[in-house]
Amino acid sequence: MTLQKTAALLLTVLLSGFVLFAQTFNSNILGQKIDSASEYILEQNGEDSVLLMNGSPVKTTSTSISGSTMTVTERDLESGSQTTRIYRDGLLESNTVVNADNGTEETRFVYSDGSLIYTSHTDAYGKTSVEYYLRNPSNLSLFAVRQFEDTVLVGQSYLYDEGNIYHWTGTMTVSGDFEVSEQGNVTYTRNGTIYTYSPDSRLLMEESEQGVTEYSYSDGELTEVSVTTEDGRKVVTTRYTDSLPVFETTVMDNAVTQTIEYNGESEGMIKTVYAKGIPVARVYYMADNRRVLRVEYL
Repeated sequence: MTLQKTAALLLTVLLSGFVLFAQTFNSNILGQKIDSASEYILEQNGEDSVLLMNGSPVKTTSTSISGSTMTVTERDLESGSQTTRIYRDGLLESNTVVNADNGTEETRFVYSDGSLIYTSHTDAYGKTSVEYYLRNPSNLSLFAVRQFEDTVLVGQSYLYDEGNIYHWTGTMTVSGDFEVSEQGNVTYTRNGTIYTYSPDSRLLMEESEQGVTEYSYSDGELTEVSVTTEDGRKVVTTRYTDSLPVFETTVMDNAVTQTIEYNGESEGMIKTVYAKGIPVARVYYMADNRRVLRVEYL
């Protein structure tokens, strides 16, 4: 269910709960009506309600609607905090919490055509964190998130370039050349390099003047990376297991020139050198993969 539909459903549920007379009934902490006696009682009067525990009020909720805007205010009488949520056209626009010591936390939500594209959160100490969202133009599915804390980049996923993709000017705009294939792959050009991503945000290919790098996956795990030079003469292919390199092959002019077998952290790699496609020497390395342990000629 989309966020817009969820918010719309919430609005419908709230409106359906409004009555023109006060009523009292036994309920649990969730406000669900029950038959047996309970220490929690929910009293509802029109657009306002009070939750009581053992006869004492612990939380009040009031709702007001003006045009397309709905404001829901909850007061926690035990902690002394107050939460105010504002909905506009069925979408949550802001959530503000005022603590007992008058410290205020606020989260704001910005949408484009019903899709969330920006959130901003300010805590009680004035520290601000924001998140920007980039969506697939073909189906508006989310495939990139960028997180900042007080203007410092603290987290990001794919397709990010400082100051290039996202610009916040009151509305969200996207710069750069984007294309979407029939399969849903997203192609993005940046600084002369073409990046291709799958619909689930996995990098599939990088194309530049230096050559082409292709990435393969299985069950979400990286299994192979193939790098081809611009002239197509040299191809380096690396196989991965559990996202770690296990074997690498270098081919020059359609002939194998070198292979590397990786043995993890406990043992060094083994490099085999070829001449005209025939293995001629095998080099054994120490665990740091830099110092040579021995050379074996074949």
